[in-house]
Amino acid sequence: MLSDPALAAALRPFAFGTLALAVMVTAGSLLSALDRPVAGQIIAALVWPSLATAWLLLGGAGNAALGAVLAMAATALAGLLLVGREVGCGPLERVDARGLLAAAGPLFGVEMTYLLLANLPVLALGLWATDAEAGLFGLAGRVSALLTVLTVAMYAVAAPRLARLHAASDRAGLRRAAHAAARGVTVLALPAAAAMLAFPGPLLALFGEGFRAGAPLLVILALGQIVNVLFSQCHTLLAMSGNERCLLRCAVATLGVLGLALALLVPALGATGAAVATVAATLIMSLGSALAVRRRLGLNILAAYAAPVLVARLRSGPGRPLEQPE
Repeated sequence: MLSDPALAAALRPFAFGTLALAVMVTAGSLLSALDRPVAGQIIAALVWPSLATAWLLLGGAGNAALGAVLAMAATALAGLLLVGREVGCGPLERVDARGLLAAAGPLFGVEMTYLLLANLPVLALGLWATDAEAGLFGLAGRVSALLTVLTVAMYAVAAPRLARLHAASDRAGLRRAAHAAARGVTVLALPAAAAMLAFPGPLLALFGEGFRAGAPLLVILALGQIVNVLFSQCHTLLAMSGNERCLLRCAVATLGVLGLALALLVPALGATGAAVATVAATLIMSLGSALAVRRRLGLNILAAYAAPVLVARLRSGPGRPLEQPE
């Protein structure tokens, strides 16, 4: 499948869209850092898919790649205008490039590793499985990724607040904010997760009756996404508390587990093996980051889902008066 010459025609426009994509994502991140998380998410994740969809509906289905690139370029321009309005247009200040790279390098590595984690299963299927299996896995993965969209949105909203609380050494406030964000994204994700687990076949059939066969893949991937949602704030806590190198080590270890699992499972089980490998990698990343948060910040993210009285009892210890629950 990956050697199909027809793919080249679709890939060429995206080569020109790489810069637009980079500017778009950077503008969205800057808006979030400037305490405009909603605007940041709109620029980074909402505008360009909407414009690309409008292109398709208006008759551009024959050149969907060009429509996506134009949508990214328009979104990047809008993002730059919004950032300019926030910071003004004064003279440029000298940037400490070495300090910037030292601070941003680990986070760049994390994001690159996450991109590999998201795309390695599809590449493995392209090498060792059939086109049909790759197509089923691709659609099931995109449907299950709707839960990831919620975690990314909560990251943009919660990250500035968590960073401020950590900088102020407000451990109680940091714990409350992290637990509230974890509960919030979980509540938002529950209806979609329940639908994926209860009606995987009908959901995939909305894209074509032939995709109904991917129902088992959607169930497996949705289970992995539920784990991702439950532990999603661990990523935010590590990234916002100066522990980005620890987060990078977790991500790299997860990438190694995923690569090994794909090499073992995909040749034997095809798309099912890719789904199982993806879930295994999700578990490793979630548990590793949760342990890191517990060790470095003294915060148990799973306590966000416990009953308030039980949480207060665990904090107070036996024979001591209960602390006020959150």
